[in-house]
Amino acid sequence: MVRRQIVRLGIATALALLLSSPANAAAGRAATCKSFSWTDAKTANPTLDDIGLLDCWSVAGDANAGYIRAMLTKAGRGVPADAVSARAQLKVLAEGRRAGILNGTMGARSESYAMDSGNQPLEEIPVLPYPPAMRELAKMMLQGEGGSTDIPGAKAWLEHARPKDKEAGVLLDALKAKGY
Repeated sequence: MVRRQIVRLGIATALALLLSSPANAAAGRAATCKSFSWTDAKTANPTLDDIGLLDCWSVAGDANAGYIRAMLTKAGRGVPADAVSARAQLKVLAEGRRAGILNGTMGARSESYAMDSGNQPLEEIPVLPYPPAMRELAKMMLQGEGGSTDIPGAKAWLEHARPKDKEAGVLLDALKAKGY
């Protein structure tokens, strides 16, 4: 019991040191990531190495890598399907936050634009809000995937995304045409 407390204290201290200089930590991670290029073939059948590459770049602040990771989590490609985690990951991207470590549904841990098992970010570095994530978050909110249905909330995300995401505008117009 005492040994576990000592280990937890050591981990907490290490995290505190990393968080005290988040920009430097992200820059350091980017330097250790392999070159990032993504293809449709990788989306269709990602390997563990592909997931690791996405995780590395998403932690380093690449919103596109985080977005791809969230969509793979939603679809269950390369990782277990988890709509709750995917929705939380998309929300982090939509809000312009970057979170650190994800505890997956099967106990797997990976770094990504994601939340821990309690849907709380362990590390945040401000980044620009990512319009495609706003759109996909809105779709999940409209369908009640990974949480409750929230039409007003979905419309608000689509309004935010509309100036930079054409598909968000189309979806928002369709909702308005249906009287929402």
